[in-house]
Amino acid sequence: MRLLNDLNARMLVPFNVTLQRPQLRSFPNLHGLYLLLRSTALVVVRQGTGGARLVVDPGALESWNSLNPTERYFTLLEAWLLHGKCEMIGEQGGWLSDMAFALVEKWESIPGKGALNVSLNPNSRSWVLYDAYHVALMHSFGLVEMEQAGLKANQPWSPRRFRRLPFGQAIVSLVKSNRLDQIMRHTGRENQAEQAKFGQWQELFRPYFPQWQKNLTPRKPLFNDGVCILKVELGKVWRRIAIPAKQTMDRLADSILDAFDFDDDHLYAFELKDRSGALLEINHPYMDEFESPSAAGFRIGRLPIDIGDSMTFLYDFGDHWKFNVTLERIDPPNPKCRKAIVIDKPGKAPAQYESDGAESDEDDSDEQAR
Repeated sequence: MRLLNDLNARMLVPFNVTLQRPQLRSFPNLHGLYLLLRSTALVVVRQGTGGARLVVDPGALESWNSLNPTERYFTLLEAWLLHGKCEMIGEQGGWLSDMAFALVEKWESIPGKGALNVSLNPNSRSWVLYDAYHVALMHSFGLVEMEQAGLKANQPWSPRRFRRLPFGQAIVSLVKSNRLDQIMRHTGRENQAEQAKFGQWQELFRPYFPQWQKNLTPRKPLFNDGVCILKVELGKVWRRIAIPAKQTMDRLADSILDAFDFDDDHLYAFELKDRSGALLEINHPYMDEFESPSAAGFRIGRLPIDIGDSMTFLYDFGDHWKFNVTLERIDPPNPKCRKAIVIDKPGKAPAQYESDGAESDEDDSDEQAR
């Protein structure tokens, strides 16, 4: 937090912010830059003794350094509009959570001729301040011309007016007319378990930018083989489970339920953050219509998490049982360990149904009556 003002000063166009205690979102230009870092996977989260930290991924950095300026520009443009998700930067999803849709909506709010004068049109302030990092990125990518409001003591960033630029008109028109439907598909959840692939717009833009030859190649996801040691917590009660990485997430769900003496006749979902910070959902096989990876075909070793990372196991969407699952370590493969084993089980698991006893008595009475 103490470096925000210094980082802002290093930007090509610093934003006028005079808050005494600014946060990252107080600087929409830095907030947008952070989104690009996460969506390119140039920086990833690593767990350490001091907690979670952002570190540069060496493989992604090596690939980035091999790109020319044109290739870098369009890599970042795809990172923003094709791969960016609001949860990567700690924002909640809303009506502008789809990055490409947000670009089009905000672009069309600016007059085709003249400028959008924010100071004379108070209603436009909500347009600017809602997910302001989108506006900052429009400026950073050279799509709009922006004039900032003057500096006052202890004031947040505030723009004065925006104007469309011809280059921005060309970029937005090309994207909107040729690929808007494709954008919507790529920003959906159906491919969320796959590594982001750059260069999807290469054929679209290369006739105008022949310098675009290569693309960023983030590291390929590895399969972490071995025996995963997981600590599963439900309130103050926990279980430690050893399960081969080659087992599926569906088998892991069964193992968790067995360890807590729960039945398995309800739907469930695993929720976690991948290495870019995007939300990954792995659902019960009967939930394929939700366009998320199915737990029946997703192996544990494919999980994009590191030692010390956690995920949530939601079971029974009515009673909403919420388990916290932490990957403690990965032991070497063991031929003798072919299925899940409960290593530790301190504490008594809660009853799955509070009315189990009452229902049983009532059932017995009905049986006697019959």
